[in-house]
Amino acid sequence: MNQPLVSVVVPLHNSEKFINNLIESIKAQKYSNWELILIDDNSTDSTYDLAYKYISSKIHLFRNNGKGVSAARNTGIEKAKGDFIAFIDSDDQVDNLYLSSLINDAIANKADITFQGYTEITAHNKKNIQFPWLGISNHEYIINKIIPTLVFPKKMKYVQ
Repeated sequence: MNQPLVSVVVPLHNSEKFINNLIESIKAQKYSNWELILIDDNSTDSTYDLAYKYISSKIHLFRNNGKGVSAARNTGIEKAKGDFIAFIDSDDQVDNLYLSSLINDAIANKADITFQGYTEITAHNKKNIQFPWLGISNHEYIINKIIPTLVFPKKMKYVQ
């Protein structure tokens, strides 16, 4: 069976401290049919230059000129060629089974949207966060924690 193409969309803004680790974590994926869509949102540090060094047939870089994270995600969706869209924040790193896990779950369950927990790492500790299936009603929590971890078919549009 052919693997569906996954477009990984990452809004960037002043992310020079994180961009290399993020991109390397995507490049290390066991799931091989992906493209990385980086949308620089008017960074004033070296984010764009660092990301530019990674441009390839699988990694694409665009500028969004300070329109904000939602507009950057929508630009990423417009540029994406994939059957599925995955959002990752620029300060994240993902496990090498990240895409495999999400896509396999989406296909097996015929799901339009999948998401998974994450590990929050701070200077003081590391903890696994699992999302509850019921009772998520906090708008800020959904926007800041859930939506950036989603994978969904390209036909949907991200609106905030």
